[in-house]
Amino acid sequence: MKKTFVFLLVCFSLSACSAGTETPPTPSAEPTATPEPSSTLTPPQTPSMGFSPEPHLTTIVPAGGTAVFLMGSTDEELEAQSYLGKNADYYTDDEQPAHEVTLTVPYAIGTYEVTNFQYCDVMNWAMENGYAKIEGNWLVDSTGTFQFLSLDPKFGGYRSQLGIRVEGDRLEPVEKAADHPVNVVTWYGAAAFANFLSRKNGLEVPYDPTTWEWDTASNGYRLPTEAEWEYAARGNERYVYAWGDTMGTQYNLYGDTHPVGYFDGTEKKGKPTGDNSSPFGVFDMTGNVWEWCWDWYARGYYAVSPAEDPLGPETGEDRPPYDVDSPTKVWRGGGMLAADYMGYLRIAKRWSAGPHKFLMETGFRIARTLG
Repeated sequence: MKKTFVFLLVCFSLSACSAGTETPPTPSAEPTATPEPSSTLTPPQTPSMGFSPEPHLTTIVPAGGTAVFLMGSTDEELEAQSYLGKNADYYTDDEQPAHEVTLTVPYAIGTYEVTNFQYCDVMNWAMENGYAKIEGNWLVDSTGTFQFLSLDPKFGGYRSQLGIRVEGDRLEPVEKAADHPVNVVTWYGAAAFANFLSRKNGLEVPYDPTTWEWDTASNGYRLPTEAEWEYAARGNERYVYAWGDTMGTQYNLYGDTHPVGYFDGTEKKGKPTGDNSSPFGVFDMTGNVWEWCWDWYARGYYAVSPAEDPLGPETGEDRPPYDVDSPTKVWRGGGMLAADYMGYLRIAKRWSAGPHKFLMETGFRIARTLG
């Protein structure tokens, strides 16, 4: 049994990530008062894109533009990957049929994954203004109903918090991990970050914090749809990975997260790196952490997906044997424990988990609709 499969089985076969993993009751409404601006964390001395309080965005479809691309995998592309299909638990039929998608909504996406520094900055603001709180080993919403981020450094089962610590009533990034992507974050924790970052910047909040329905007319920060994510990763190229068809340590660090944008083609620590950015210059869309998307997951969705601006199915399917009888949200991009020989790092690879689930390999990047 290969290492990647062992990791996923250990994580998902656990019956629940916490006592709060059942479908939660509907909480009361989010506070409606407009909060006053607050200060941000003081970044370390070394400048880095990972320490910028505002995530940097790259325009993918400009205002007034459209994009057409082939989403998913063709038979020929799957047949060319000789290692696929050898594990009964690994399947690729959810990547098919390959289908043409047209994106008409102009959008930008995070050039980098959201970092520990950025997550702390926004969530400290949210706690100061009554939108979130620390409750035990969890960062939760103001009602204590939705869990956003595990804060337990010894949770175990590939679910321990290694990048963020609690200092009094604040969150602080762990030393040397501030510019690494935030992880062990739930889908709720990713969507809430988008809400809070939007509110903090005076933008319209995209998600209803009681139902998590998406107001697609919002001008605020949000999660990318699965189709938006894949186009930002591949453009019109048919690469296996975001940058091309070859994999190696010069493009991805197996076994641990790395600073966002680390693999940029320059020499690091005396060793050359390859540029792992996508055709649009978006980094780490292959590896580092799996990234939450907006969409609910359905194994056969590609066969019925709208040809224009797909938003995913209306409800999610489970993912046996990991999430049984529980709807799941889409992950994309592969994580630092995903071995390339199993195919988990391919652009087309889809995975999913319940929105309340969290793993050491799950993080996210944000997007925004352009006017």
